Formats: sequence, C-alpha cells, structure tokens
Amino acid sequence: MSQAMSESMSESKTGRPHRYLVVGSGWRSGVYLRLGTGFPDRLRATGIVAETSAQAEEAGAKWGLPAGTSVEEAVKRDKPDFVCVLVPWKVAPVITGAVVRMGTPVMCETPPAEDLDGLKSVWADVGSSGLVQSSEQYLRYPSQVARLKIIESGQIGKVTAVHVSQSHLYHEVSVLRKFLGADMSPLTVTAHDVPVGLVEPQDYGLWSYDDAVKDLVNTFAHLGFDSGGFGTYDFTTRQWWNPLRVDRIVVNGSRGEILDDRVTYLQGNRRIVTDCLNRRHGGDEMTFEGRELDQISYAGQLLWTNDWLGRNLTDDDLALAAQLDAMGEWVAGNGPEPYPMAQACQDHAISLAIEESAAAQKSLRVEGLPWM
Repeated sequence: MSQAMSESMSESKTGRPHRYLVVGSGWRSGVYLRLGTGFPDRLRATGIVAETSAQAEEAGAKWGLPAGTSVEEAVKRDKPDFVCVLVPWKVAPVITGAVVRMGTPVMCETPPAEDLDGLKSVWADVGSSGLVQSSEQYLRYPSQVARLKIIESGQIGKVTAVHVSQSHLYHEVSVLRKFLGADMSPLTVTAHDVPVGLVEPQDYGLWSYDDAVKDLVNTFAHLGFDSGGFGTYDFTTRQWWNPLRVDRIVVNGSRGEILDDRVTYLQGNRRIVTDCLNRRHGGDEMTFEGRELDQISYAGQLLWTNDWLGRNLTDDDLALAAQLDAMGEWVAGNGPEPYPMAQACQDHAISLAIEESAAAQKSLRVEGLPWM
C-alpha cells in the first residue's frame, strides 16, 4: 500500500480562516452558515445575501451575521475570499457573472445553470475567467475518498466499469466519471425510466410515519465513454431520504473489484484477498469522545481521518467542509482547483442527456461542448 493512500484528505493550511459570503437563504445555505460559524478558526461566513429584506432580516438574526439584499454591497463591505452562490438556477448565472466581474472567486452550488443552453451561456460569460468553481462534494465523502485512493493505488488494476446508486444526476455522474478516469471523454448515453412501487418512510430525513406504497421511478442509464470504460447510473425518486434504498457502489477492475466497503483483489499467484473499509466512530459503548466518524482504515492503513472533530458532522457535512477548505486553499494559491466549472458543466450536460434519453427512449451523444 502506498503512503499516498494513508494521507489525510486535507493537508495544507493558510494559517487563517477561509472567509466566504453566502448568497441565498434557503435550506442548503443553512449548511454553509452552520459550517461557517461552527469552526471559526477554519471557516468563517462573513455575511448573508437574501432575495428579500424580510428574508435577510430573519437570516441575519438567526446566524448573527450582517445580511442584506445586494451582492455588490456585501462583497465591498466584507471583502470575502470567495462567494458561495446558493440560489435557484434561474438567477445563479446572473449573480455568478456579477461577482466574477468584481474580480472575486465564486463557488456555485453544483451546476451553474439549469439547461444546456444556460450552461453554454454562462460558460461563454465567465468560463474563461478562471474564477468559478463548483461545490460538488460527493467525491469528498469519506468513503469515496477511501475508495478513490484504493483505485489510484492500482490495487484492483485498470477500472473498466462502475455502477453507482447513491445520489441523483450530476452528483452521481461526477463519481462515475472520476472512478472511471473518463474526464472530458465524449460518450453515448442510453437511459430508461422503470416504474416502481416503493414505501417512503422518510422525507427530508425525518420520519413521515407513512407506509403507503408510492408510484415512483427508477432511472437506469448506461454511459459508454469513447476513452474506454462503462458507467451505470441507478437512482430511484427521492432516494436520498429513503432508507429502503441503500447506497450501492461497484467498481470493476482488471485485478479485482470494490463492492461497497469490500475490496477483493489478486495479491499474487492463486492468492485472492478480500479486505474491508472500516469506519471507526466515537461514542460506541464505553467510548465517550462523541458520536462522530473518526477515521476509515483499510488493510492496516488509514485512508481518511476526520479533520473536523467536535461538531458531530454527517458525511455530507464533512464533504462540504472539505470542499470549502479546498476552495479557500486554492484561492490562497496553496492547492489545486477544488472542482472546476468545466467539470460541473460536463456532469450536468450528461445528467440532462440521461433525462432526455429516458424520455425519448433513444441513445444520445454528449460531445463537442465548449468546455470539453
């Protein structure tokens, strides 16, 4: 096992908190604000921009931060390291363009526009600025970091196929492309919508106490990349909050495979070995250090350790905290781009093709796009 596989997911530090302005006052904005007020030595939210004065007043009072309705005024006032744009697709390109023209880096909440024409338009507007990143966080989930390190070590050989059933559209596509090493390769998308009956016992992570079977849709898509490699997209309506549909991740390689948290590989002549990713949590039985993920180990090596102890963060919170930290380090010149706008545009272009292919019941090509 290489030393690189045991490194922490966050290494370099600027020595001061990364300061960011939050544009938006919805549910997702609350996660950014919670992280930006919960780790004052690491991340610091400087203020909030909301759509209306009433929303700004409410958000400012809740989080104890300056709040208003003008992005330009907030940037001039707070001088943040970067701006997090967490607003609907309809207005995200406008706000992103305005911030870029002020010379301030932007981190958009996943894709920066709603449809393909919108992606092309926002790319023409700010794509060459070098200032726009995406907050795409799924590759920074602790278990995904661990799996990716195993893939990059070469232990399971060359990856030929990946099946992911975890999150919807562009999030899942980002994982498929990275695990396959497909980058901007053109591809063919063939998708199908399959009606399914399924109980939804939770909504937004809260128990609904509803055991009625609902008419939902399971979307399957086959992604055949010209560069080689095959991806399978698998997602059921509102799967994020449904405990009856657990995450499923399969990575097939030439010398082994990853099946969820189990890795089987060829160690030598006639030696087939299976090891597992082991998640260590505090708070179990006589452990009193707090109920949160501490580390992920594999075959005697640490693949991931928690840089954000003390706040009982979920995997999604940990991933976003790591993404915000990476954004701050990149702005400071201490690290690589956390997730370039071109990658986010490609993820969304493929996800749009999945939806269109399923609706039209025909295969589609994704190629020749400006960011490719």
